[in-house]
Amino acid sequence: RRNYDAGGDPNQPNMGGFGGFDFGHHFKDPNDLFKEMFGDKDPFADFASFFDDVKIEEEGTDLTEEEALMEAETALIRFYTRIGEPAKASSVKEVLSSDKWKGKEIKLYRSLVKKYGQQSAHHATELEHLDEPLERLQSLREKRNNKKDSGGGGFGGFG
Repeated sequence: RRNYDAGGDPNQPNMGGFGGFDFGHHFKDPNDLFKEMFGDKDPFADFASFFDDVKIEEEGTDLTEEEALMEAETALIRFYTRIGEPAKASSVKEVLSSDKWKGKEIKLYRSLVKKYGQQSAHHATELEHLDEPLERLQSLREKRNNKKDSGGGGFGGFG
């Protein structure tokens, strides 16, 4: 019964779970197999620099994070000024650097759409000018954080 459950012929003696198949080959020690493939050199010794020559191109922007922050600040100041809320325009810098919104610029945009999007066509038009600057800023911040997290081994912060 055990041979049958393991995928073998119930009339054959137990073949160690290989179901009576003869591979015609003796298994090698994994260390010997590794040595045959890679020699004495450790193929993972320089793994951290494996992707150094890979270039990632961002679509449509060569902005630094600082420039993207200034662009987002300008867009938000313009938005609040044009919808008649100059008091909020004066606190934009603090809002973008606050723990609540820093790195969550898309969430900020969605919150503004929810709050102002249905008020008037004018508000909706002004909101359209915020999407791209806030998205660019969040993308650059995420990229910086990913670089920071992936240094020093592991797999991009996963190991």
